[in-house]
Amino acid sequence: MKNSKKILAIVLWGVLLAISLGSCGGGGSSTGSNPPVQGNSLTPIWAFDEIPDLKFAKISRNGNWAIVAADYHIVFLDLVNKTKLHEISTNESENDYVDGVSISDQGFAVVNTANGIKVFSATDGVIADFGGKISINNKWYNIGGSPVVISPSGASYYAYGYLKFNVPNTPVWANDPYLYDNNGNYIGPNPNYESSNYLAVSGDGEYIASASSVYNSPVLLNGNGEILWKSTYNNDAAEGIAISYNGNVIALGTLSEITIYTKDNPTPVIKWAHNSYGAVVAVSDDGMVVAGGVAGKLIIFENLSSQPLVYDKPDGTVIDIAISSDGNTIVLATDFGGLEIYDKNGNLKYQHDTEYEGAVGSVSISSDGKTVGCVFGGKFNLYKIQ
Repeated sequence: MKNSKKILAIVLWGVLLAISLGSCGGGGSSTGSNPPVQGNSLTPIWAFDEIPDLKFAKISRNGNWAIVAADYHIVFLDLVNKTKLHEISTNESENDYVDGVSISDQGFAVVNTANGIKVFSATDGVIADFGGKISINNKWYNIGGSPVVISPSGASYYAYGYLKFNVPNTPVWANDPYLYDNNGNYIGPNPNYESSNYLAVSGDGEYIASASSVYNSPVLLNGNGEILWKSTYNNDAAEGIAISYNGNVIALGTLSEITIYTKDNPTPVIKWAHNSYGAVVAVSDDGMVVAGGVAGKLIIFENLSSQPLVYDKPDGTVIDIAISSDGNTIVLATDFGGLEIYDKNGNLKYQHDTEYEGAVGSVSISSDGKTVGCVFGGKFNLYKIQ
């Protein structure tokens, strides 16, 4: 009898909790039909576990390569043949820990560490390794930390919001915070200087979206390092930024909102309060599908509609998010629900690893939506989906 009462109490508590969670919506939204409780089972086709405690992983959009890293180890992977191509270690005694990874379809990858930048190629391994202070146009710049992002389709990469390099380490432009004349006399602040917390780059690098640490709002630069606009909207602390492959749409996830911009307008076209604590965002190639993830919710904006569909299925907090080129496949990395894969209508299609089995992070997807990589349990998991 005692056990029956206990079971009844648990059931009633679950019903009340479900009702409570279902009533907690974001501002200005329409609620979509909730997806199935569980999607089709998904099993990785390869798990790379030679390096313990992996934290970072990104696959190229063509699905050919991946760059993965732990705090002090970096590995370049061949995904077609499921093999390790190149591996290096950073200097643990100098606390040169990995801070981020990025990879392009040309087989180049950049890894930013606390003390520098390392550049890989699929054919030759490490082709540049530099840090500390470097001189560009007779001015000194600190190299180390984040963010550093390579253009998805190309061989140029961008660092900290004010530096651009061509692979392997050739400076293209550097925006100093201050301007001086040829005699060394101070002119004033540089209007094109931008210091960034987060960077996102369009396919060809023609547009660079920055979550600014200077203006507390998004900033859009062109491929020449010129600031096209600085948003005057007062965003709170950014959690991540994304830009469409064509550069037309920029999405910003912050502690309290998801804001969406177009490349021609510094004022957000969408401001949506998520009533959670932090949001991650992803944008389809044409910008017509923007996906956001927060604690227990998947938010989908289509065609720049200010009324998104909101789904309550994701288990726990959404740690990372990725989207296919056409916007039809959305991948969530969660802390309770494992890897969850949805279509743009909010239907849960696949799921790997379930509640309380560990957090999934650092997720990415190929442009065709058929190859997915993530970090789970300190390993790199590679999936193929239909």
